[in-house]
Amino acid sequence: MEKKKSKKTKGLKSENQVINLNSVKFEEEVKICPLCGKPYTGWGNNPSPLEMDMVCDECNLNVIIPLRFGIDITSIQKNEEI
Repeated sequence: MEKKKSKKTKGLKSENQVINLNSVKFEEEVKICPLCGKPYTGWGNNPSPLEMDMVCDECNLNVIIPLRFGIDITSIQKNEEI
């Protein structure tokens, strides 16, 4: 009786190998926000209605979203200075 040869997989331990993504470290690219000039990581935020590159979370919250709702951000900034 002949022995059946097992199929060898290239570099895999088994066909059902699971990779734990919590153990994988990803390097995030650091980008500079065009509004405030501060560095940020991650996807960034759509700056529409302004035409520029992605913006940081802080500028999205304090500038972009109010612009989309038609809120005058200069009055908000003046109140913060007082």
